[in-house]
Amino acid sequence: MSAVGNLDPATSSIDQAVRANAVPFRGGGRWLWGGLAAGLLGTAGLVAGLSLDATQVAFSWLVAYTWALTIVLGTAAFLMACHTMGATWPTAIRRLGEAIVAVMPLLALMVIPLLLGLSRLYPWMHPDAVSDAHVRELVRHKLPLMNRPFVVARSALYVVVWGGVCWGLRHYSLASDGPRGRDRTGRLQAFSALLLPALGITGSWAAFDWVMSLSPDWYSTMFGLYVLAGGFLGGLALLVILTVDAQSKGRLHGILPSHHYALGRLLLAFVVFWAYVAYFQFFLIWIADKPLEARWYLDRVHGGCAWVSGFLVFGQFLLPFFLLLPYAFKWRPRGLRLIGWWLLLAHYIDVHWLIAPARGRAAPVFHWLDGAALLCVGGFAVAFAVWCQRGHALAATADPHYPQALRYHSK
Repeated sequence: MSAVGNLDPATSSIDQAVRANAVPFRGGGRWLWGGLAAGLLGTAGLVAGLSLDATQVAFSWLVAYTWALTIVLGTAAFLMACHTMGATWPTAIRRLGEAIVAVMPLLALMVIPLLLGLSRLYPWMHPDAVSDAHVRELVRHKLPLMNRPFVVARSALYVVVWGGVCWGLRHYSLASDGPRGRDRTGRLQAFSALLLPALGITGSWAAFDWVMSLSPDWYSTMFGLYVLAGGFLGGLALLVILTVDAQSKGRLHGILPSHHYALGRLLLAFVVFWAYVAYFQFFLIWIADKPLEARWYLDRVHGGCAWVSGFLVFGQFLLPFFLLLPYAFKWRPRGLRLIGWWLLLAHYIDVHWLIAPARGRAAPVFHWLDGAALLCVGGFAVAFAVWCQRGHALAATADPHYPQALRYHSK
């Protein structure tokens, strides 16, 4: 019998998947041009909105930017956690996560409109204009920390750290591709273990600076974790969508039902984790019963925002929790993809719920400029991610653990 005939069928199929997945990605043309078109359309809407309501443009931009940024940071945290733990099975889908974090250079530039709009967003920029004397005194007390030069400097530090993290994750992974590639597994593990705390700290600080300070009379030590938990969940949701789509289009071979099941378990775990953080942040403020702290929630559970609060309880916790809870559902790629799209929507509404009420109860809950900002940020981000991925394989086939990742089985 020939040597070929002696090959284990499972080994042969894995070898075939490795060879097929090593082909550089050349597709995504529709997403590239569609993203550019959406981005240009959104930009036109924002430019028109500047002459109508520049303050609303600033708020809408902050919502869309925070939504996209937290997804990228959440994906980076997932990749770094996998490298630090030496997890094997995520190697099968790691390159898709690296395509997401490749957007970070674009998001680093997109922080500029946010910084240009500081005076329209944050009360600490105009402490004398605060009508409530007690709140005005609180704002003045925070001026050594919350002032334009210091906030701009911290923001620059944040994007430098995030850019370095995302660049390193992608650079060391791509360095292993090609005939002259070298194994970078150990370097990725050390890099991730060293910088994962920095990612969490800067992400929390940015949440305090850019989102929590919209209401300078309110604070929560859990707020940064709440924002990052939502971003981590959003990053997992997007990774599920990309995995299922790439496999269904024949661009990612060797993915097993066990990989989908593992992603489904992670989705379920972090749906619960996000709800846990959200509940205990609310619970601690409720039992303290301080008027200044309670007012932040009252602004979000009364008036037009009431239905948004109800949606988050149902849409970002109860519905995905009960759908993902059954064992069988987590083995269904199409069902997981639908849940992924739903959680991306829920994460946007969650971020909007955090930011938009700071404009005041008289402002509309949702504004057409929110859609324009989302098209601009999301469209250009999608186009940039596709453009960065072109010419590179959709799987880290040169990683020594990749064949083992394709053998992953779970019960």
